[in-house]
Amino acid sequence: MRRCIENWRKTNISRLNTWSFMLALYREFASEVRQQILPVKKALTLFEIDYVSSKPHILIESNQEGMPDFDKKQKSQNKIGKTGEELVFDYEKQKLNGLKYNPKDYFNTDISKHYDILSYNLDGSEIHIEVKTKVRFNNVLDFYMTEYEYDRLIRDHNYAIYYVTDINSDPKLFILNLNKMRGDNAEIKLVPTTYRIEHIVKIKD
Repeated sequence: MRRCIENWRKTNISRLNTWSFMLALYREFASEVRQQILPVKKALTLFEIDYVSSKPHILIESNQEGMPDFDKKQKSQNKIGKTGEELVFDYEKQKLNGLKYNPKDYFNTDISKHYDILSYNLDGSEIHIEVKTKVRFNNVLDFYMTEYEYDRLIRDHNYAIYYVTDINSDPKLFILNLNKMRGDNAEIKLVPTTYRIEHIVKIKD
């Protein structure tokens, strides 16, 4: 398919380079494709991953005026995130099937917990699961964390990040090694992307 599209570009708009053509296709179609979350018929499959590098990977969706369409992007991300949370919840229920422990879906019932799912290891110890979801896997761990989530990562030794990808085809689950994100010598670098302004002011007389 990629070769067919590239051959069409060369035949019909050869003056437009590959990068510009790809960017035009992305702006025209990518947001619609990402929002079409298909019904998932397959359960999650757990995979292990090798941590190669911390190369940044940034993708920004823009509207026609060239500014990020944050509202549209947020609605799409909420839908994607909910799909991932439900997949993980079903995975944990299956894992604990037949035991006396049952996971709890805090993403539906109690957002004050600040993590998505309470589950258990087979020995009964708790797992505080934060679910991060991406539509397609492209060999890049790519997600955002809030300051509170990062604080839990550092302080809560029951904390776990479940990374879900390929939710429209064959859903994959990666349970991240959080030790690679902790400490001064962390292999996975966290890059701050937002700032909070806090300053005492008063109205002028």
